[in-house]
Amino acid sequence: EVQVELPQSRTISGVVVDPDGNPLAGAFAMGLHMPSFASSLAVTTGADGRFTLDGLRSGSYMLMAGHDDHGEGMVNPAKSPSTGLRVQLGGAGKVALQVVATDGTPLRRYQVRPYRAEPFGYAYSVRYDVADEEGRAELKLSPGTYTLAVKSEAGDFTTEAKATVTVGETTEVQVELPQSRTISGVVVDPEGRHVASAEVYVRQGGMPTQPRREQYARTNAEGEFTISGLPLEQVRLHARHTQWAPVVVDVPQGPSGDADEITIRMPAGGAIEGRVLRGDGSPAAGEQVSTFVGFNFFEAKSTVTDDSGRYRFPALAGGTYTVSTGPFETMGGGVSKQGVVVPPDGAVNVDIQLEDPEATGT
Repeated sequence: EVQVELPQSRTISGVVVDPDGNPLAGAFAMGLHMPSFASSLAVTTGADGRFTLDGLRSGSYMLMAGHDDHGEGMVNPAKSPSTGLRVQLGGAGKVALQVVATDGTPLRRYQVRPYRAEPFGYAYSVRYDVADEEGRAELKLSPGTYTLAVKSEAGDFTTEAKATVTVGETTEVQVELPQSRTISGVVVDPEGRHVASAEVYVRQGGMPTQPRREQYARTNAEGEFTISGLPLEQVRLHARHTQWAPVVVDVPQGPSGDADEITIRMPAGGAIEGRVLRGDGSPAAGEQVSTFVGFNFFEAKSTVTDDSGRYRFPALAGGTYTVSTGPFETMGGGVSKQGVVVPPDGAVNVDIQLEDPEATGT
């Protein structure tokens, strides 16, 4: 029998107001627990601008709120539990956008994704679908400098356009979409068999790095994929799948239009395996174990030990890894081992002793 005692949850409540101090309906509010960065659910304010975040831990939160027409606001730290918080939004400006083809013809349909060069700026970005005879759109955005990722129905794509937004002002931007190309191909395993549901993408920079959503595909049952909106110069494609190690393929410069098919072969990769033991040498069953390569903890892998305390991470790319136990979060209270070198193939054994249940280092 297992008895689990849940700690009492806390709440943070308050009101979101616009730049003039008026309660604002339809704004979002959410919180990040500090320093663990555990996120609350996002909620929407009612007609009186009020909100309540529940199911929270005790401690401090970074409380964020926003509205498409009125910008963003923050309270940091916000104590949990607490009531009567007031979050005032900072206002928004406008981007008057027009998108044209290389011959100057307005594009009647396209997508635009504005994002700022800041942590999680791309991760939380929103895509707008535009349909206009003159290729025009008006975007209301919080102040800052944005990259405008624009993609046409035909697949032409650019991230060259920038826009600086000031509260209460309108910035005019014209984007000329360059010609791009489409690459088709197939993903196979080390034996040449087609791999379904593999991800193939161009990696978006910034923090965290992640697939760029406009240059992304997932293979079908036959392992086939097609990605449009790729530049004419050399492009680097990433491929990943849970059963195989990730791989990077450099595709040489090519003409606009469709390119010949390419084949991406997924390697078996290396592995980390071992046991997690308690201070008396007994196996730690059901212990969470996580690993990540380099400093890329946003793409960590996690598993749980079996009854004998064993764990295994297969399909790892070669590199230097960190292995840790316990909840995977800042101040998670686990034990870490750094500098674990994994070869491109073969397994590395890493045993972890939980000598001190209160040990930290995750």
